[in-house]
Amino acid sequence: MNGQIAFCKISIGFLLALMASQSTAKTLIDYFLPIPVTSPLVSNIWGAPGVLPRDQNNGIEDKAATSWSYWDGRIQKDNSGKFHMYVSRWSQGAGHNGWFGSSCVHTVSDSVRGPYVDKGLCYSDASGQGHNVMGSQLNDGRYFILVSETRRPATVYTSTSLDGPWNKEGTLTFDANGFNVDVASGSDLHSNTTLWVRPDGSILCTGRHGIISLSTTGILGPYKVQGTSVYPNIDGRENTGVFAEDPVLWYSGGLYHMIYNYPDDRYAYHLTSVDGIHNWTNRGIAFDPRQDFVRYTDGTVNHWYKMERPQVYLENGHVTHFTFAVIDVEKSQDVGNDNHDSKVIVVPFDGVQFDIDNAPPVPVPAHRDSVFNGGFDQGTNGWTFNTWGSTAQGSILNGEYNIAITALGTGNASLQLVQNGIILQQGKSYEVKFDAYASASRTLEANVEQDVSPWTSYLPALESFDLTTKKTAYSYTFTMTNATDSNGRVSFNAGASTTSLTLDNISIKEVAAPVAVHAQASKIAGAMRWRNGTLFFTGVQAGTLQIIDSRGRSRLVELVGGQASTGLLPAGLYHVRLLGENSTSIKSIVVVP
Repeated sequence: MNGQIAFCKISIGFLLALMASQSTAKTLIDYFLPIPVTSPLVSNIWGAPGVLPRDQNNGIEDKAATSWSYWDGRIQKDNSGKFHMYVSRWSQGAGHNGWFGSSCVHTVSDSVRGPYVDKGLCYSDASGQGHNVMGSQLNDGRYFILVSETRRPATVYTSTSLDGPWNKEGTLTFDANGFNVDVASGSDLHSNTTLWVRPDGSILCTGRHGIISLSTTGILGPYKVQGTSVYPNIDGRENTGVFAEDPVLWYSGGLYHMIYNYPDDRYAYHLTSVDGIHNWTNRGIAFDPRQDFVRYTDGTVNHWYKMERPQVYLENGHVTHFTFAVIDVEKSQDVGNDNHDSKVIVVPFDGVQFDIDNAPPVPVPAHRDSVFNGGFDQGTNGWTFNTWGSTAQGSILNGEYNIAITALGTGNASLQLVQNGIILQQGKSYEVKFDAYASASRTLEANVEQDVSPWTSYLPALESFDLTTKKTAYSYTFTMTNATDSNGRVSFNAGASTTSLTLDNISIKEVAAPVAVHAQASKIAGAMRWRNGTLFFTGVQAGTLQIIDSRGRSRLVELVGGQASTGLLPAGLYHVRLLGENSTSIKSIVVVP
């Protein structure tokens, strides 16, 4: 089988603030985007019905199918904005098996999607022979082209310009490094060979069977084998990868990625690794030509019979396009001078969202003095959603935490969003801030508490907030009067209503102590009086007290024995009333320095 890998120059860093939790519902194939219709889609051209109509200006093809068949396809962009794609080609009249005599050629376009113009052979060495064409840029600024399969050992050409000239650098060498792997110059390490240049100058390599090797001494190696095949045993296939080919390597979103293809079964898988060497994880289907993922913005869909040699084009650290070598029928049916041929297509890809959804979670610090991931840029990482007898779902929508509630349990705390691991020091004062809104008016309870039974609250009373449909900033302050807790937690209790709500921008920080109130009694009309953090009632022994500040923030305090402990309050105006059967009219108190 002929095949080639994709490769692109590494880009500086992917900001952790863009990362989010891994998606379990989507695989790589779901991130392909429709191809913009920039040229007419035509039908009176070569190809099986499944690839008609199509844009012949996408990628590169011999429109008349009288001269060339094209394969591979690796795109790079120069400083002037032109796009260079290095491909293999052979005589159309030889049929698909003409690839055994293919040559490495240079094509150029003003657009990443094409049309690409064939500029001829990349080099004259070996009469231009080359297949499994890929290339990229080294850290010293030079560009390289790598050819393998028909050139064993795999051969490297370098240039200081994407336009060439290309000079033969040499051939790759491998070191078994103690593993039972054939590293001879004719081995399959020199088939479908692909490279990825890392920021430290080391170079990752893999080939047909998914064996990872690493060079720390330059592009020619020796590449030291790091283990046996990383291909997993899927659907009973041997994990030696004897039926697989065409791996492509790249790095984005904090992970190394690999796609490899099962050409006989006509689909490919996506693997990821944190370091590019160990623990490659199967992330599901990468692409399948039988699915409707090669589509145009007008709804037209193309189904190429075989899609191989995937390669990637990155900008700003994210994949924006994939290239595929495609053929409209089974390869044996393309016999030359017929209505069938192969070409290279370019398909847009939403690499930004792909990297957000697939990025590894950042480890949550065990003990810290702030909320982790309070803006939910990393999805739900660091947060726990509890449903004690309730039926609800917490999820990230538009970068915010949304709680959709179906049924309630018993009490506000039957439905909670919490984060533990927060250090709370005795005698320190803290401010908790958050943004919230709901699909209709409802209340939300907030707390700072122990993370273990009996879940003692560190607040004088639980905070209650009246949410509206408008996103609003809320806050409250408290002083930690309990013993220091290195594993405290902030919590939001939403079990008062089935109305959905949304949270964002949650934080906790140390602040100056709340202003002490006037030491003398402040008389209030009616049955209430207040002194030094306690409200005293005449004629009422028990009930629930509601305290509302000047920003409309509400909290509830229990009245016991005719007294309600409010704690020290920041200076300002407060409205107070007793709820229930003994409800009083709203009274006011003023807290002054």
